[in-house]
Amino acid sequence: MDYEDFLLVHLVPFISSPLDGGSSADTGRVSAVFWNGERLQTMGRAVRWAEHLSQLDDYHGRATKLILDIAGVNDSRADFGGLKKALRRGGPYWLEAGAEDENDIFDILTLDPSIAGLGSLRADGLDLFEQAMEISDTCIPILYLQDRGVLFRSHIEDLRMVCDSINDIGYDSCIILDLDSLGGSIDKSLWNQLSSLDLDIVPAGGIDPEDIPFLARSGYEAAVLDPRMITKPRREDSMRPLETEHTLTKPRHTANWA
Repeated sequence: MDYEDFLLVHLVPFISSPLDGGSSADTGRVSAVFWNGERLQTMGRAVRWAEHLSQLDDYHGRATKLILDIAGVNDSRADFGGLKKALRRGGPYWLEAGAEDENDIFDILTLDPSIAGLGSLRADGLDLFEQAMEISDTCIPILYLQDRGVLFRSHIEDLRMVCDSINDIGYDSCIILDLDSLGGSIDKSLWNQLSSLDLDIVPAGGIDPEDIPFLARSGYEAAVLDPRMITKPRREDSMRPLETEHTLTKPRHTANWA
């Protein structure tokens, strides 16, 4: 089977710089990320934004990236100043910055992403998706799953009911991010079950390039890959090729891995 037409999107968690309030793309950081049961949490070594994007494009060409503003998604404190500088290079970009209302949607759209992702984690309900549909056709819902239910800001809803509802609103596609698998490994039974929905779904969470043949055979045409940090080995590590690419393993505890 030919997978050349399968769209690979690279998840890139954006960490604002504590040194300058997040106003400089030079000091923005990228790291792997997982869900600790309450919020997104970074893990492993954080690398400079520019360094990560440069190496990502070296490996994958002009890769499509889903930028996840960690402060925005966790606390609705998106670093729009830092994002504006960061997104000047290395596109094309999809962007999820934790929009909560119409003003946030406009702020995201001013950054001119290819797709403006609107996550359920910061939404009170379906109203946010209805507002976005009236504003721009570049908006797409991102449904965050925990225990296979859709997490909204203050409640959980049935996934199939939410998918039916956003389809009724007028969306023909959405991103579904499986938080239980993020930073770990793919839940194949989940994606088998969801392949029959009347939406073009972009799976995310625990997905590795090796999972693409399975997703393609299941009928999906795109997927979001977990962050893959590209690092140079230590000087004494002569046995490993330079700039080895690897995926960090999800920890079994929720300690703060900075």
